[in-house]
Amino acid sequence: LFVIFALLAIPFKSYVQPIIVMMAIPFGLVGAVLGHMLMGYSLSMVSMMGMVALIGVVVNDSLVLIDAANRFRRDGLSHLESIIAAGLRRFRPIRPSISGNPPRSVRKRAKTAPLSSGSRKARKPARSAYRPVPPT
Repeated sequence: LFVIFALLAIPFKSYVQPIIVMMAIPFGLVGAVLGHMLMGYSLSMVSMMGMVALIGVVVNDSLVLIDAANRFRRDGLSHLESIIAAGLRRFRPIRPSISGNPPRSVRKRAKTAPLSSGSRKARKPARSAYRPVPPT
């Protein structure tokens, strides 16, 4: 985890923003486990590999959200305005993947509850934690 933190701290030029990105990981895992429990599935090796992939999706979503908020801050928006604008910008591409029409092979036994839950919950800590961070 420290290596991930160090690699994220370099491009962000901040010590706080990589922590914000990494805070999304537990929310994604909790969403995946709750999705399994809600649907009555047991945790298998395949679902564990899916959770690792989910962590990648959640971290990527958080990275893009923080980057968009930083860009809006550089353009002169306030903290709150930049967070709202970044959240709205990021919600548009995520929404079709949550409620969209998957291919026929995936549609038969789609297990999208962990992905949709993790993606939505992961934006919450990033939005709330980004607010007090001064512009870089």
